[in-house]
Amino acid sequence: MALIVAVVVAGNALYLSGHFDANPLSTYAGLGTIVRPGILTGSFTIDPNVGYTSQALGHLAAVALLHGKLPWWNPYEGA
Repeated sequence: MALIVAVVVAGNALYLSGHFDANPLSTYAGLGTIVRPGILTGSFTIDPNVGYTSQALGHLAAVALLHGKLPWWNPYEGA
């Protein structure tokens, strides 16, 4: 059990130390800023809506997992 906890903590070391932000809204919704400007700063994405969509679908998948269901697809897709 302690080995599993150690592997999970080691896998999330960048996030736990504050060097990585896992929130999709800050990187993909245009809400974040480029901290280190340079010659080729680039853009995070072409689609400005992807941060809001991935945040909502990630929450939907987490709630489905908490209720014991596997999130195989988006039930609100309409397909």
